[in-house]
Amino acid sequence: MWEELERRLKGVRATNADQKFAQLEAAGKRTHSLRWTPYWIPCHVVAKHCFQYEYLFPILNVCIGFANVLVFPAKVYEYRGGAYLIAYLFWIIMVGYPLVYLELIIGQYHRCSPIVFLRRCAPIFRGLGWMTVVSSLLILYNVQYSVARALKFVVALTRTRSNSMPWARCDNPWNTKYCYQFFSEECENLKEAHIMYQGQCVKDSELDPMMIVSAEKQYVENMIHSAGGSLMSFVNFDWGIFYAILLVWLSIAFVNNRGSFKGNFLVYIPAIAIFLICPFLLIRSLRLDGAGSGIREMFKIDWPQLLYSKIWIDALSNVIVSLGIGAGGHTVIASFAPYRKHTFTVATLAVFVDTMFSVIIAGTLFSTLGYIKFETGLNSVFDIPFLPDGF
Repeated sequence: MWEELERRLKGVRATNADQKFAQLEAAGKRTHSLRWTPYWIPCHVVAKHCFQYEYLFPILNVCIGFANVLVFPAKVYEYRGGAYLIAYLFWIIMVGYPLVYLELIIGQYHRCSPIVFLRRCAPIFRGLGWMTVVSSLLILYNVQYSVARALKFVVALTRTRSNSMPWARCDNPWNTKYCYQFFSEECENLKEAHIMYQGQCVKDSELDPMMIVSAEKQYVENMIHSAGGSLMSFVNFDWGIFYAILLVWLSIAFVNNRGSFKGNFLVYIPAIAIFLICPFLLIRSLRLDGAGSGIREMFKIDWPQLLYSKIWIDALSNVIVSLGIGAGGHTVIASFAPYRKHTFTVATLAVFVDTMFSVIIAGTLFSTLGYIKFETGLNSVFDIPFLPDGF
């Protein structure tokens, strides 16, 4: 195969190419199995990242994920603002950025996956390469299940036939007699805050909180999580989740079949969609009343928090998961980059964009919490019960 590619090169004689491969074979290297690509082979001959954006967007797709959208804002809230930001930025500079750059240059220079790289450099550690594959698969199953549930939620929204959302009412088949709803036209004219419970407007303080369940919670538990108690439970098979997971895996197979090269526009859709939607949500939330107070509390530093090791451990784990360090994705993608590509620039942009995206999501959350604080009259955004139990 390589001989045919060499003969297609302009300005390079086939005899010279044959001599180069003969030298490699004489040195004991297997040219038919190694993914070795000389720097002088142009991009139109071998499928490679010919342009900088073709190299950057797949790296961003590996980095940006649930750790940016869910974990980072929740940890900022848990550690009361700026203290966690300091710990996170410290680990980004000291650990995250160097390791991302290291993985990229390893893939760019050795032109192979982590399994092959570790087998060549240190055969005794070849199991670490397989560990990256196994750990990535285990994480992928969990993530795709979450994506499937979100997809099922979006499909349920498109099927609603009423003016209000299906989770805002208690007259649905999945609701129980303990359901209550916040917003009701019958309770709007009352001076004090009331909720609708069993067809009557009552004060929430008059009810036992252990005996009532919100309509939103019942919708999530009975519709979105309507399957059995575990992934291996076949008592109540959820066909909606099954079709959603099937659609997600077919999408992954289609994208991987096309590859991350020029002409595969699907590689650019996730990153571009995120960069268009999230800044819009931030701008919209900043226009709410009280949003400024939430942003100020987000950047307010609680210095005693930095004295505890837990905040540093959580920040380090979030950095590793957020940047996709150790999963092998950076090494595999960088193996398609030509030798002369500026990997340092790609690593810098990837880490910077990933960090800014996390801050944008956290800013959207805290500006919304500031609006809730303004409407409810609470003293701080941290008085709002935001995190679930056991987070």
